[in-house]
Amino acid sequence: MNLTEEQLVEVEQFAAAFMKPYEIAIIMELGPMFIAAIEDPCTAVSQAYQKGFLSSKYQVNRKIVDLAKAGSSPAQAMANKLIQDIEFDGRL
Repeated sequence: MNLTEEQLVEVEQFAAAFMKPYEIAIIMELGPMFIAAIEDPCTAVSQAYQKGFLSSKYQVNRKIVDLAKAGSSPAQAMANKLIQDIEFDGRL
């Protein structure tokens, strides 16, 4: 699937807002080929989606860690969950 650079930026922005691939496909009127393209990590579409999603995930995690360090009990619990998820996953 070939998208323009502008469309790839849109995909990245939607993913950064944690939109699901099928929701993006509907909004951008891209059809089922879009879903198949996102599932292939070698495509520009997949890379744009992952970049948007992961950059927002980083920002959220960063804020949780900052709040946890500042003494927020809910943030500390969330940070511990993040740590446990990484340790359980076993991948670096």
